[in-house]
Amino acid sequence: MALDVIQFTQHGFGWGPVTGLSALAARLGGGQHLPIPLASVPPRGRVLAGLAASLLPRTGPRRERSLLVVCPVPGALSSLLAEPRLWRGYNRVVAWIIDSFWLERIPSALRLPVPLNQLYITGADDLSHWRARCSTPVAVLPWGADVLDATSRMVNKGVDLARIGRQPTAWDDDARTTAAAREAGLSFSPRPPFGDSEAAALNNAHRAYSSARAVLAFGNLASPSSYTHPTREYLTGRWTDALANGCLVAGIPPQCVEAKTLLPEQALIRVPSDNLALGLEIIRTRLRAPGEQDTNAIRRFAAAKLDWRLRLRAVFADAGIEAGALESELNSLAISMAALPEADHEWS
Repeated sequence: MALDVIQFTQHGFGWGPVTGLSALAARLGGGQHLPIPLASVPPRGRVLAGLAASLLPRTGPRRERSLLVVCPVPGALSSLLAEPRLWRGYNRVVAWIIDSFWLERIPSALRLPVPLNQLYITGADDLSHWRARCSTPVAVLPWGADVLDATSRMVNKGVDLARIGRQPTAWDDDARTTAAAREAGLSFSPRPPFGDSEAAALNNAHRAYSSARAVLAFGNLASPSSYTHPTREYLTGRWTDALANGCLVAGIPPQCVEAKTLLPEQALIRVPSDNLALGLEIIRTRLRAPGEQDTNAIRRFAAAKLDWRLRLRAVFADAGIEAGALESELNSLAISMAALPEADHEWS
């Protein structure tokens, strides 16, 4: 039994970690990874959807395969259900909704029987809402990171603080932050360039993570934007990718179940969103304190709690996929962590 993966994609380079997850699932499941722009499925693009479906195995061979559908937003499920050529004939069909906090966008069609065996969402705070509106079983698989891949980028961390992604107003001007950081005795790496593709943007972000001792990240209510939810707080990949690369995270974490269970307090530096000078002083004090940062302890925590393969165990079990390759890579991750120098302390 193999696992094919359809990934509905959105415009913008910020979805690189989700593309990485989708490709990883297909590779470990021995199937195909098919990214499909969300705009190409009904009602806007029936011809393009048909072309995409033709790239998947035909209906007969699909009986020996299962399908994972990775959806950026709840509305992508409507697009999936409207195009049977994408899912008809598979042994089992499961779907993972990444930005599941958009509760007002859950398709009403999910109340009816649908050809989905299992739904996954990323936020435990959203679970009761989804279960009340879906006939399909719903479980939580929170944000993670490719911790095994991050072990290939373990380099000396020569940058004190790196900026990744959106920031509140006081922290958003990289030239101002660079000057203020220099005044505070800190080195600062500004927002990495997006490059000309999603892959380039992701590689640039990975380089920034790997070289930084601490990464700036603020939850969506502390750092709102036109594309963030205005009231519901949630964890994103910046936090998990930072920990996967052995970084401390400076900012204000979101108030949600995942932040409480997946962000160790020892790896956080809480700084105000509206006071750059004070925040940098707090960061400088933390980074200069003896024994306050143990990169290897952060990496070990990430390996135990955050690696995507730990989430994919549930997907493979629900989809009926043999997990030998997945377990082999988790064993490789464990060996990599065991080879790291002993940490001063371990976190749970």
